[in-house]
Amino acid sequence: MSLESSPHASDHEASTRTLASLAGTYDALCLDSGNMTEQSLRMLDERLWTITEALCQEIQHLDRRGLAEELSTFRQTDFAHRVLRWFRRHHQTARLWNKPAGYAGDFTTIEWLCHGSQQWTRTEDVFANHVLRCTMAQQHRNKVGEQSQFLGAWLAKSCDRVITIAEFACGPSVALRHALTTRTKSCSARMILVDLDREALKFSESSLHDLQPDGLTVDYLLADVMQGLRRLSRESDPQGIEAITFGGLFDYLPDRVAVLVLRKTLKLLRDGGELFFTQVSPSNPDRIFMDWWGDWRLIERDESHLLRLCEEADIPSSQIALRREPMGCAIVAIITKGDRASPPPTATDHSGNDDTAVGGRSSRK
Repeated sequence: MSLESSPHASDHEASTRTLASLAGTYDALCLDSGNMTEQSLRMLDERLWTITEALCQEIQHLDRRGLAEELSTFRQTDFAHRVLRWFRRHHQTARLWNKPAGYAGDFTTIEWLCHGSQQWTRTEDVFANHVLRCTMAQQHRNKVGEQSQFLGAWLAKSCDRVITIAEFACGPSVALRHALTTRTKSCSARMILVDLDREALKFSESSLHDLQPDGLTVDYLLADVMQGLRRLSRESDPQGIEAITFGGLFDYLPDRVAVLVLRKTLKLLRDGGELFFTQVSPSNPDRIFMDWWGDWRLIERDESHLLRLCEEADIPSSQIALRREPMGCAIVAIITKGDRASPPPTATDHSGNDDTAVGGRSSRK
């Protein structure tokens, strides 16, 4: 080894020792957790989260320096044996890895993220609490709230016809359930819930049974996004559908597929109809936590990237409204076919920022 490279090698070794030390401390705290009171569990929660944040920062530091081999070794040894073996002990965190539905973010996990509450009964609860409390879990709840407002606004519209709304990747239909819970009037609408998971559709049907107001019919379609779009194009009213939502599906779609979905969706919409979807941005503070602790990876895009996809799909910028959800981690996109008749539904921004962007022009300061 040359003299010039020695300091770098020493620095690399110090970084890997730091990772191993943090993992060892995590392990020791868990080993010593035995029978604990709520107060001691809260203290353990805070200490383990502090270590988790330190590990994420150090992993990011090494990753930016290109030390992939060192990180891979740490991940397979100290991290797996001293951190992950504990973190996976809660049944919900274990599901993140076991993926019983075959993919990340299945309807059971989404239902838990939206409605789960922190518990302080046993050591395993601490690991689940970390997930429920992380920034990306909160941004997900924010996005569901945005979609609920969008659906509620359409369900409340007065028309001389039955309004048709299609919700793709509906999962447990949390947004629709919330929209129906917060409104008591009758409506004249048809909801089409589309998901590739049969169990998700069964769960949605059961959960929605007692919430449907007079005048609302709900159909369930077992299909992936492309199958669902083809099915709707064959069976829908020639004049088109009023509204279509995709939730966070774009977080998993490569650019080519996302453009194709946008094109096909715009063809399905009637003039004045709206498309709603969300997109996780590169402003994701929990990227390493999601990947290393939860085996969960997303495709991230910023506003300029989304506008390029829309341009490829031949969507005029004047029809596009983009804004950030209150945490600032995800983009809410509403596309109106034809001239925009009215502003999109706006959720309360608890961050105090005005993040609205219409036609690709952001007003964020």
